[in-house]
Amino acid sequence: MRLTIRSRILKFTPDGVGSVFADSGFHTAYGLALDRDGNIYVSNFSSSTIEKFSPTGEDLGVFASTGLDLPHGMMFDRSGNLYVANNGNSTIEKFSSTGVDLGVFARTGGGPHFLTMFRPRRLHFQSEH
Repeated sequence: MRLTIRSRILKFTPDGVGSVFADSGFHTAYGLALDRDGNIYVSNFSSSTIEKFSPTGEDLGVFASTGLDLPHGMMFDRSGNLYVANNGNSTIEKFSSTGVDLGVFARTGGGPHFLTMFRPRRLHFQSEH
């Protein structure tokens, strides 16, 4: 289990013993997501970026920033695309597995993925089967 507190990501064993996993200096880390390789992605709310860390805690730098405005929750789909709840502009932004901005996936208003939302914070996917 991992948890963000201030500028640190904490890692906990099944027995509840905690340790610092990564210390990156961000101020408001709101979301965590893991890809299928075990890399950890952190939404850095105050800088509107997504930071990437290796499974060992190495800071791999900024994964994404284009199109982000106060990012919160994140989730990966089966294809490895990352979806980010964009709190500042009430959208869901989609990124490829390499960090390329694939544009707005959902927004309030018309279009193929029409939703009514105001400052989204969390994302959840439901399997078709």
